[in-house]
Amino acid sequence: MGPVGKTVGKWYYYTRMNTAIQKIVIVSFPFIILFLGILAFYEFQTFRPTINLKSEGTVAGEKIQSFDLQYPNTQIISRSMLLDSESITQQTTDEPLKVLDYYKNMLTENGWQSISSAIYKKDSATITITLTKDANNITIVNVDYYSAVPTK
Repeated sequence: MGPVGKTVGKWYYYTRMNTAIQKIVIVSFPFIILFLGILAFYEFQTFRPTINLKSEGTVAGEKIQSFDLQYPNTQIISRSMLLDSESITQQTTDEPLKVLDYYKNMLTENGWQSISSAIYKKDSATITITLTKDANNITIVNVDYYSAVPTK
Protein backbone atom coordinates (compact mmCIF):
# COMPACT_ATOMS: atom_id res chain seq x y z
CA MET A 1 0.00 0.00 0.00
CA GLY A 2 1.06 3.53 -0.61
CA PRO A 3 0.94 6.53 1.68
CA VAL A 4 -2.86 6.62 1.55
CA GLY A 5 -3.09 3.13 3.04
CA LYS A 6 -0.76 4.01 5.93
CA THR A 7 -2.76 7.10 6.69
CA VAL A 8 -5.97 5.11 6.74
CA GLY A 9 -4.31 2.50 8.95
CA LYS A 10 -3.12 5.11 11.46
CA TRP A 11 -6.52 6.75 11.43
CA TYR A 12 -8.16 3.45 12.22
CA TYR A 13 -5.63 2.83 15.00
CA TYR A 14 -6.19 6.26 16.59
CA THR A 15 -9.95 5.94 16.35
CA ARG A 16 -9.80 2.48 17.89
CA MET A 17 -7.50 3.73 20.70
CA ASN A 18 -9.73 6.74 21.40
CA THR A 19 -12.77 4.46 21.57
CA ALA A 20 -10.97 2.23 24.08
CA ILE A 21 -9.98 5.22 26.20
CA GLN A 22 -13.52 6.55 26.03
CA LYS A 23 -14.87 3.23 27.26
CA ILE A 24 -12.36 3.16 30.11
CA VAL A 25 -13.29 6.70 31.14
CA ILE A 26 -17.02 5.99 30.92
CA VAL A 27 -16.73 2.78 32.93
CA SER A 28 -14.36 4.23 35.56
CA PHE A 29 -16.27 7.50 36.06
CA PRO A 30 -18.90 6.04 38.46
CA PHE A 31 -16.14 4.34 40.47
CA ILE A 32 -14.24 7.62 40.77
CA ILE A 33 -17.41 9.40 41.93
CA LEU A 34 -18.12 6.57 44.39
CA PHE A 35 -14.57 6.76 45.77
CA LEU A 36 -14.78 10.55 46.23
CA GLY A 37 -18.17 10.19 47.94
CA ILE A 38 -16.83 7.56 50.34
CA LEU A 39 -13.79 9.71 51.08
CA ALA A 40 -15.96 12.78 51.75
CA PHE A 41 -18.28 10.74 54.01
CA TYR A 42 -15.30 9.35 55.93
CA GLU A 43 -13.79 12.82 56.42
CA PHE A 44 -17.16 14.14 57.59
CA GLN A 45 -17.65 11.30 60.07
CA THR A 46 -14.17 11.52 61.56
CA PHE A 47 -14.02 15.33 61.83
CA ARG A 48 -13.83 16.45 65.46
CA PRO A 49 -13.72 20.23 65.94
CA THR A 50 -11.74 21.58 68.83
CA ILE A 51 -13.77 23.47 71.40
CA ASN A 52 -12.06 26.14 73.44
CA LEU A 53 -13.98 26.42 76.70
CA LYS A 54 -11.85 29.26 78.06
CA SER A 55 -13.37 32.68 77.38
CA GLU A 56 -10.24 34.55 76.53
CA GLY A 57 -10.28 36.00 73.08
CA THR A 58 -9.97 39.15 71.10
CA VAL A 59 -12.42 41.31 69.28
CA ALA A 60 -10.75 43.36 66.59
CA GLY A 61 -7.45 43.02 68.42
CA GLU A 62 -8.86 43.91 71.83
CA LYS A 63 -9.28 41.47 74.71
CA ILE A 64 -12.96 40.91 75.40
CA GLN A 65 -12.55 39.40 78.88
CA SER A 66 -9.93 37.74 81.00
CA PHE A 67 -12.05 35.40 83.13
CA ASP A 68 -14.26 32.39 82.59
CA LEU A 69 -18.04 32.80 82.80
CA GLN A 70 -18.61 29.18 83.81
CA TYR A 71 -19.95 28.64 87.30
CA PRO A 72 -18.02 26.02 89.33
CA ASN A 73 -19.70 22.66 89.86
CA THR A 74 -21.85 22.87 86.72
CA GLN A 75 -22.50 20.90 83.63
CA ILE A 76 -22.46 22.98 80.45
CA ILE A 77 -25.63 22.63 78.40
CA SER A 78 -24.62 24.99 75.62
CA ARG A 79 -22.02 27.62 74.84
CA SER A 80 -21.75 30.03 71.95
CA MET A 81 -19.20 32.70 71.20
CA LEU A 82 -19.42 35.37 68.54
CA LEU A 83 -17.17 38.32 67.80
CA ASP A 84 -18.67 40.56 70.46
CA SER A 85 -20.73 38.23 72.64
CA GLU A 86 -20.70 35.00 74.56
CA SER A 87 -23.53 32.96 76.01
CA ILE A 88 -23.22 29.97 78.31
CA THR A 89 -26.07 27.85 79.65
CA GLN A 90 -25.25 25.45 82.44
CA GLN A 91 -26.95 23.48 85.20
CA THR A 92 -26.06 23.01 88.85
CA THR A 93 -27.57 21.66 92.05
CA ASP A 94 -26.62 24.85 93.94
CA GLU A 95 -29.30 27.28 95.04
CA PRO A 96 -29.93 30.36 92.83
CA LEU A 97 -28.84 32.79 95.60
CA LYS A 98 -25.50 30.99 95.92
CA VAL A 99 -25.00 31.31 92.14
CA LEU A 100 -25.84 35.02 92.22
CA ASP A 101 -23.43 35.58 95.14
CA TYR A 102 -20.65 33.83 93.22
CA TYR A 103 -21.10 36.00 90.15
CA LYS A 104 -21.48 39.15 92.25
CA ASN A 105 -18.16 38.51 94.01
CA MET A 106 -16.31 37.38 90.88
CA LEU A 107 -17.50 40.23 88.68
CA THR A 108 -17.03 43.04 91.23
CA GLU A 109 -13.49 41.77 91.91
CA ASN A 110 -12.83 42.18 88.17
CA GLY A 111 -14.10 45.77 88.09
CA TRP A 112 -17.69 45.24 86.99
CA GLN A 113 -20.41 47.51 88.39
CA SER A 114 -23.66 45.97 89.58
CA ILE A 115 -26.70 47.50 87.87
CA SER A 116 -29.01 44.95 89.52
CA SER A 117 -28.52 41.55 91.12
CA ALA A 118 -28.29 39.97 87.65
CA ILE A 119 -26.89 42.75 85.40
CA TYR A 120 -23.30 44.00 85.45
CA LYS A 121 -21.59 46.66 83.33
CA LYS A 122 -17.99 47.53 82.63
CA ASP A 123 -17.07 50.14 80.03
CA SER A 124 -19.12 49.19 76.96
CA ALA A 125 -19.75 45.58 78.01
CA THR A 126 -22.72 44.02 79.80
CA ILE A 127 -23.20 40.70 81.55
CA THR A 128 -26.67 39.43 82.33
CA ILE A 129 -27.41 36.39 84.47
CA THR A 130 -30.69 34.48 84.19
CA LEU A 131 -31.55 31.74 86.68
CA THR A 132 -34.31 29.14 86.49
CA LYS A 133 -35.06 26.36 88.94
CA ASP A 134 -36.75 23.26 87.53
CA ALA A 135 -38.95 20.65 89.25
CA ASN A 136 -35.92 18.46 90.06
CA ASN A 137 -34.21 21.26 92.07
CA ILE A 138 -31.71 21.84 89.28
CA THR A 139 -30.71 25.45 88.76
CA ILE A 140 -30.32 26.44 85.11
CA VAL A 141 -27.82 29.29 84.79
CA ASN A 142 -27.60 31.38 81.63
CA VAL A 143 -24.83 33.99 81.47
CA ASP A 144 -24.71 36.40 78.52
CA TYR A 145 -21.76 38.67 77.80
CA TYR A 146 -22.21 41.51 75.30
CA SER A 147 -19.61 44.00 74.24
CA ALA A 148 -20.38 47.17 72.33
CA VAL A 149 -16.79 47.41 71.10
CA PRO A 150 -17.03 48.26 67.41
CA THR A 151 -15.33 45.88 65.03
CA LYS A 152 -12.52 47.48 63.10
